[in-house]
Amino acid sequence: MAGKELTITEGAMPATFEELSGMAKAFVASGMFKDVAAISQAIVKVQAGKELGIPPVYAMQNINMIKGKLCTSANTMALLIKRSGHYNYRITEHTDLVCKIMFKELEDNKWVDVGESQFTMEDAKRAKLIYPDSAWMKYPRAMLFSRAISQGARLYTPDAIGGVYTSEEIKAIDGPAFDEPEVVPGKTDVVTVTEVTEIPSESTPELEGQKPPEETPAIDMTWLRSSMGKIKWSETTATSFIKSKPEFKGIDTKGSLEQVLSRMNKEQLVSFTNMVQELEGLA
Repeated sequence: MAGKELTITEGAMPATFEELSGMAKAFVASGMFKDVAAISQAIVKVQAGKELGIPPVYAMQNINMIKGKLCTSANTMALLIKRSGHYNYRITEHTDLVCKIMFKELEDNKWVDVGESQFTMEDAKRAKLIYPDSAWMKYPRAMLFSRAISQGARLYTPDAIGGVYTSEEIKAIDGPAFDEPEVVPGKTDVVTVTEVTEIPSESTPELEGQKPPEETPAIDMTWLRSSMGKIKWSETTATSFIKSKPEFKGIDTKGSLEQVLSRMNKEQLVSFTNMVQELEGLA
């Protein structure tokens, strides 16, 4: 079965640069891949996929170049490991707090455990990946799987993944921005997840030469009010708490709690969220 799958994949690959260019031109002209605006971009995606053994259409959907690094989804990384024929993995524990994955290598026709990769919500907190309304708060199991699989793949199966990173890893280098949820493989086949590369918008004349203001992420008020109920906070208590902390010095605490939070920058919102979570854990 593995040999048949490999033959099909090889048959779909462009054999010459002319074939590659023609395929790329068709992909761009189709308008189906919104993040690809030029033929050269499509050529790079398809060629990168070819080097990893990924068919052209799948490569167009799942491969991106972000901050100079080749990126893909966690599901693609899992696919590369399983299709290698030499490596495999098994999820040994997976909850909203932790994901543990055992990596295996084929030695003398036997699968041998070579190491375990673990990623927890505590790890995510230390790395400052959790912030209001982020994918880590909405999809903790999916994000834990993404980090555990990529971390372990780089340690135990580096030749299978070809040095790629997940898009979420690269985007998180400069801080908790633009996290995208990743779908966790279940009992069925791996699900394709399309990652979209950020394309800068054209500057307008009135803003030329000026740095556009950074959008402050909105805090999940449903989560916050639920947490406030657990630690027995009223809006007045929450506002007084904010006023008492040096991290929030200078913030205007007049008005509703939502208005006060809207005056915080990203780092302050992250700090406030972590403080509430700690208090909730003690309640």
